[in-house]
Amino acid sequence: MTMDELARLRSSRPRSVELAIPGVEVLELPTELDARGALVELCRATWVAPDTPVQWNAITNRPGSLRGVHWHNEHADFISPVHGSILAAVVDLRVGSPSEGHADVITLDAAEPRAIVIAPGVGHGFFSADASVVMYGVSEYWDPDDELGVRWDDPALGIPWPPEADGALVSGRDAGFPTLAEAGERLTWPG
Repeated sequence: MTMDELARLRSSRPRSVELAIPGVEVLELPTELDARGALVELCRATWVAPDTPVQWNAITNRPGSLRGVHWHNEHADFISPVHGSILAAVVDLRVGSPSEGHADVITLDAAEPRAIVIAPGVGHGFFSADASVVMYGVSEYWDPDDELGVRWDDPALGIPWPPEADGALVSGRDAGFPTLAEAGERLTWPG
């Protein structure tokens, strides 16, 4: 492949798969492999505009960790493991959305670089059976008033967590979240 062909490939939007929830998609990230390892292009502004990440965080997970279920009314999320794998869960919490209440899970593995883009109002969390490192971009700077959540194990969410998630390491904050029925105001579908 010539340098011009490589530049064109890198500048185009990667192949994406939309999930059943509007505004949630999985991007197959461009990867260059050689004898030393790999270079993965995690994100370009043109791939996710207008929800371009303005802040990036790195999350390390011990084996058996579960994070979530969180949602944000003001920003989109961009999540990709760079070491290990995670089971990412999404559930449409937007009132009036055509997929309101629909939940889905997808495995993301650093060995097959992909990222999930999550629209505002969509609940999300992830379980890491083994150690992992996750890059987490957000389209607005962190704001504690936009950090909302519900209990990860609330049956009303319909998330098909694996059996090993039952004994997961969960933060005090996440364990203390209300059920969906008790949760505060949710984003209304703009459609």
